[in-house]
Amino acid sequence: MTHQRLEGPQSAMDSNSNPEPLTADLPVATGPFPGVTRRQTAFTFRKRRRCIQLPLPNGVDLTSLAGQAVMLLIDDSGSMFMPGADKDGLRYTAAASVADLLRRLDVAALGVVHWGSYCPADLTLRPTTPMNVRGVDMALRAPASPLGGTNLSAALQYAHAVAQLDVPHLMPNYLVITDGLESVGRSLEKTLAILPSRSVRVLLVDRAKKCDHHTEQRWRSLPLSAFLRLDANDPDEWAWAAAVALFANLQTAYPHLPGQTQRKYLW
Repeated sequence: MTHQRLEGPQSAMDSNSNPEPLTADLPVATGPFPGVTRRQTAFTFRKRRRCIQLPLPNGVDLTSLAGQAVMLLIDDSGSMFMPGADKDGLRYTAAASVADLLRRLDVAALGVVHWGSYCPADLTLRPTTPMNVRGVDMALRAPASPLGGTNLSAALQYAHAVAQLDVPHLMPNYLVITDGLESVGRSLEKTLAILPSRSVRVLLVDRAKKCDHHTEQRWRSLPLSAFLRLDANDPDEWAWAAAVALFANLQTAYPHLPGQTQRKYLW
């Protein structure tokens, strides 16, 4: 396995050890960046590869996980569809592995946001129980066409509005998978300032090696719970790195990725 740079700041999060049941009636988001309603057309998706069954982390406080709403924000901007980037959707294969892991850990709620320059409301999976296998599976299929440019600030505002409306009693946990090719400036800094402290984790998957040193340093200067950069072509490594980012604040070492002959797959 190729050695990667996997590093990022860590901090503990408070959690609600006795969360209320998930809301049954999910209202429409009315936050600072409501999801765009597109014309009702059939949306096509790319076929996903089989995904690895990630190992359970050691010593995880299941009480804290029970009070979390994990929101997966997956970059579908134009740069992700360029040749050499992630046109075949490894990011969704990785996200499906993470969803399976969260299901086995009994996390309270899971949501999915597809984003680019906007967030389609009809592609959003609002916070639901991870045991909603069909809903989660449909939400984690890569669209066949991009969603414009790159605006993580707006995507985070939208995801936060959804989480606040649907599961306000749960601690939000935002995991972003992106190629990092955007202008990291005041807009993103202001958005992070209004979110719960260090609730955002970023996995930068620069398969095409387009994110330069200056841009990477801008990412690393942000108040994130974790920032990991991974330059690899193996979807198993993407899934493993996403899990490392997700559990960076739980003060436990996530297990190493098993060797090729020891890996188990979901399909």
